[in-house]
Amino acid sequence: MCQLLIHRKAVLRSRVEGPRVERCARALLLALRRCSGVRESALRDRFGNSADVSKALRLLLTRRMVLRTGVGGRKDPFCYASA
Repeated sequence: MCQLLIHRKAVLRSRVEGPRVERCARALLLALRRCSGVRESALRDRFGNSADVSKALRLLLTRRMVLRTGVGGRKDPFCYASA
């Protein structure tokens, strides 16, 4: 019974989270088509430092719609560009 409740919550959470992440991904892609080579910190300043932004960037990477350069961190930050 407990596993069923956990599964149900996960399914409900994914339904609620999905559209927000998709909307964020579309907005990020539009911004990256206008300007390429944008630092992740600049994207977070513009769109907010939230989990939705992180998930949207990962989603766009897995779909190969954006390219990421850099190692991440202060010396070599991640930069994103439209693919």
